[in-house]
Amino acid sequence: MSNQVGSIHDAFFKLVLSDQTLAGLFLREHLPPEVAGLLELELPERIPSSFVDDELRQHHSDLLFRVHLKAGREAFAYVLMEHKSSPDPGARLQLLRYVVRVLDQLVPERKERIMGWLTQPYYDKGKVEGKVEGEAKVLTRLLERRFGALPDALRQRIFAADMGSIDLWVERAFEAPDLQSVFESN
Repeated sequence: MSNQVGSIHDAFFKLVLSDQTLAGLFLREHLPPEVAGLLELELPERIPSSFVDDELRQHHSDLLFRVHLKAGREAFAYVLMEHKSSPDPGARLQLLRYVVRVLDQLVPERKERIMGWLTQPYYDKGKVEGKVEGEAKVLTRLLERRFGALPDALRQRIFAADMGSIDLWVERAFEAPDLQSVFESN
């Protein structure tokens, strides 16, 4: 896409959303319904700033709005318009970088707390996955001690299992007379 076409799209995007009524409609129609439902009917206030990398400005436009919530508080809505002809696998990381810039500029005293909220689900998921993998390793060692080498298919089944299944199999492994009894479904 040429710079001229990109700048035309950028100018149109910013012109349309500079109208508070249109910006409010845009946010309500493009945010997930459960998020849009939190917004007051009050019009959003555009905050003049850009958080896009200088070298990407010909392909990206961004706008930041202060919005009022029904709970009586304010929040920010960040809109990023991307001008690309194909998907970018790095776009999520790029967007996260822009969000961090918004936090640095607008709420630096709350940045750490907000980043904790953003990253906690990934941390928790990693913890659970790590625990499941650790339990799967313990189970395979226990089974190998009791019954000898495990077939590859069984090893794959163990490492693909959830924590509940692994816990059940560990309990059975202590007293099972044979390997098949550990994995019976009764």
